[in-house]
Parts: sequence; structure tokens; C-alpha cells
Amino acid sequence: MSDAPGGPGLSPTWRNTLRYLLATQHAEGHWSQNQWLGDKPYWEGLQLDETAFPVLLAVALDERDALEGVEVRDMIRRALSYLARQGPVSQQGNARLESWTSVGEDAPLARLYGVPGYYVCVAPEQTLIAARPEGVLPIRNLQKDPSLPVGAQVGVDFLQLVRFGLRRADDPLIPATVKVVDALLKTDTPSGPVWHRYNEDGYGEHDDGSAFDGTGRGMLPEQVWDAAPIRTRGLAPGRPTGAAMPLVWAHAEFLKLAASRRLQRPFDRPASVWERYHGERPALTRVIWAEQAAVNELPEGCALTVALREPGTLRWGLDVWQDVREQDMVANPLGLHVVDIDSRRLQAGRRINLTYRSGTGWVGRDFCVQVVPRTQRSD
Repeated sequence: MSDAPGGPGLSPTWRNTLRYLLATQHAEGHWSQNQWLGDKPYWEGLQLDETAFPVLLAVALDERDALEGVEVRDMIRRALSYLARQGPVSQQGNARLESWTSVGEDAPLARLYGVPGYYVCVAPEQTLIAARPEGVLPIRNLQKDPSLPVGAQVGVDFLQLVRFGLRRADDPLIPATVKVVDALLKTDTPSGPVWHRYNEDGYGEHDDGSAFDGTGRGMLPEQVWDAAPIRTRGLAPGRPTGAAMPLVWAHAEFLKLAASRRLQRPFDRPASVWERYHGERPALTRVIWAEQAAVNELPEGCALTVALREPGTLRWGLDVWQDVREQDMVANPLGLHVVDIDSRRLQAGRRINLTYRSGTGWVGRDFCVQVVPRTQRSD
């Protein structure tokens, strides 16, 4: 087994897949949530991870000298521009992972399992504003939503932070979250352990073994029965449920796990990400204020960048509109229009007031960003 999708004897499937993605990318830079082979959308939703994964594929092939002339720069530029315009915009997005996606030692599950905190499965939109994952998020693939708070929703997706080189495996929150995940999501079967995707997941068969019909009781992979046997349906613990087989992504994950064990590192870790971060948490030096993520707090010592999707003018001042100034937004390579505010010398308690004009005129409301003491969760 080679250590990469490149190298001698490479199947053309990798490059053909990339060519298909190049051909089906939308002008704005994203891809459909899912689609027929002819690129007709099946569902109409938009998912940012599905815009990022084609970039990862292109980078993986480029790092292994396996592009063989396939031009990817325009595709990558448009995809990254879409991510920057729609997602949590930040040159230091990696520095804010913990404040956006983890809870601390005071969370109920942290106290229950004796850990210093853990990553949550998903955080609400307001987390981007207040940098605190809190509130209740619905789980839509259950017949009855359990109304779990954010801190009670745990999944296995945090492992991608290690696989992508953003966090080391021994970062304190990684083994802590593994402990919580094993306690909540792991089930031992005669065929070995299996894990649910997240607690209260409803994507899978029902308790009586009947097929998923929009709701269910979630398993990972969704082919393994992890409950008591139901002989009338041919279901036994650790055996197939009768769901779609092969489940290509689940089988691919097994192959990547086998390759990672041989390499003693994550098989699909981008070399460029590892070279930049080495799994270490970067210090937070800049906070991005964006239309879709209008942050209201700025840790001491951080610069503030205001980013708009369209050209415009920023009006800003200090402490209830003192020392007011206006600045034209400046286009950056990702299609955003930005103004940098050097707020690094502002002490906790100071306030930055701002509003902006773009498109048809002034937005019609004022925003306030308060400088707050730097804490461990904002570092």
C-alpha cells in the first residue's frame, strides 16, 4: 500500500473525479449538496464541507505530483472565496476552534466523566458572535426532538482536527473528548466495537429493525446492528443491518485507518497544514467581524478586521461614537472587502462602534464590539 493517492500505478479515478468536480462547480464557487451524475441537484441545501473537500482532493494530488496537468487554481480560488464569504471568516480560524466548538470543565458531561472539557458535535450560529457554544439545537432525524443543549451533543467529527494536522493527538481536549465519546457512543458487539456518529442520532434503522424513513436511531457505519437480535428481521449484534452495501465512504475510512497505522501518521493529513501548524493551537491575534458573523467581543491585544461581501464604506468610532472615521473597504484576493482596525492597544472595557454602507446604502443599524480580558478559551 503506498502512502498517498499518487505514485506509480495510480488509478486515473482520482484525476477523473477531480475533473468531474471542476466541471460541476457552480459559478459562485460551491457544489450542490448532492446531485445526479449530470449535475442536476437532488437536494437544494448547501454545505460548506462539500465546498472544502474538492480543495483537499486537489491539494492531496498536487502534494504528490499527481495532477498531471489538471488546472486547479481557478477552482480552488473560487471555492475558497465562497467559504470565506459564507463561513466563519478568519485568517485565524484555527485559533478560535476551541471557543467556537468546545465546552469547559463546568459542562455537565465534563464533570460526569472528569475531563477538562470536550468538543461538541455542532454549535449554533450565535456561537460565531459570542464565541460560546450554548443553547439548544434540534435533531431533525428523530421522531421526537430530545431538545438537547449544545453541551450534551457529542460526536466523532472532532477527530478530523487531528487528521488534518490542526491539533495533536495529545492535545488535552482530544483524549478528553475520546473519553466522553466512548462513554456515550461506543457499543461492544461480537464483531468488535462500533460507534454512533453522535448521541441521539436518528439516521439509521428504528428500534424494531424497520428501515430508516426520515427518522431512525443512528449507527456508524449505518450498516451495523448494535442492539439485541431481532430474528424475524435477520438482525444480530455486530452483523449487517441490510442498509446500502457497500457504503463507500465507510469502507474508505477503514482503508485510510489501515494506511494511517502503517504510516504512523494520519494518511490524509495535508502536508501544507502540518507544516504550518504542527498540530499546535496558534495564538489569537486577529478577530474577523463579518456580515454573517457579527462578533461582539474582542480579546485584549487582538486586531479587528471588518469584512464585507461587497464594496462599501466602513464608519467606526470608539466608546459610543467618539473619534469617528470613515474608510473605504479594500478588496482582498478571496473576494471580500476589508478594513483593518488596529485595536491591539485597547484595554478591556473599551468599545468599538461600527456601521457600514454597501450596495444600496447604509445598513441602517449600529454594531458594537467590546474589548474583553483575554482568557484561556480565547487563546
